[in-house]
Amino acid sequence: MKKARRILSVLVVLVLCLCAASPAFASSPSKYIGSLSSTAAYSSSQGFLDIMDSNKIIYTYRGLDADEDDWVEIKYTGDYCDCIDIDVYFSSSEDCASFRFWNVIDFNSADYREVLVIVNRLNAQYKWVKFVVDTNDYSVTAELDTLFPVGDSGEVCLESLNQIVGISDLGYHELEPYIKK
Repeated sequence: MKKARRILSVLVVLVLCLCAASPAFASSPSKYIGSLSSTAAYSSSQGFLDIMDSNKIIYTYRGLDADEDDWVEIKYTGDYCDCIDIDVYFSSSEDCASFRFWNVIDFNSADYREVLVIVNRLNAQYKWVKFVVDTNDYSVTAELDTLFPVGDSGEVCLESLNQIVGISDLGYHELEPYIKK
C-alpha cells in the first residue's frame, strides 16, 4: 500500500512539473491550447500564424487539405462551451480565409423547428458569424468568411478568430438545451 502511494505521489509531481513547463498550460492572456510555431504553405496563412505566435495564441498547423486550402486548427475553451474547435482554411488566392466551428451542437431531428428558430435569431443578432443547420446529420455549424488585402491577413484574421469564438460561445449557450443526449 505504501509503495502504491509513493508511486502515485511521484506521478502527481511529474504531471504537475510537466504542466508547469509546458507552454500549452502556461498562463497567457488567451485560453487557446495546441502547439506553437509552424511554417505555412501560403503567405496569408503564415501572416496569421505569425500574429498568433506574437500574441502567444497556440494552434495546430495542419497543412494543405484535399482542396489545397492551408488548414489551421485552434482549440478554445469558452465561458459556456468547453471545446470550441475552430478550423481556418486559407485559399491559394491569398486573399481570403474561412473560419468554421463544425458541430456547435448535434441535436435530435424532433427538435429541428426549435433549433431553427434559435439559429435564425442568432443570425439576425450577429453580423459576422453565420449559424447553419445541417439536416443531413442534425448539427449546427458556425461560419465566418473573411477577405483581406494580399499580404495583410494577420490582424484581419485575428479579429475574425475573436469574433467567431465569442459569438459561437454565446450561440452554444442558447442552443445548449437541444444538445443530443
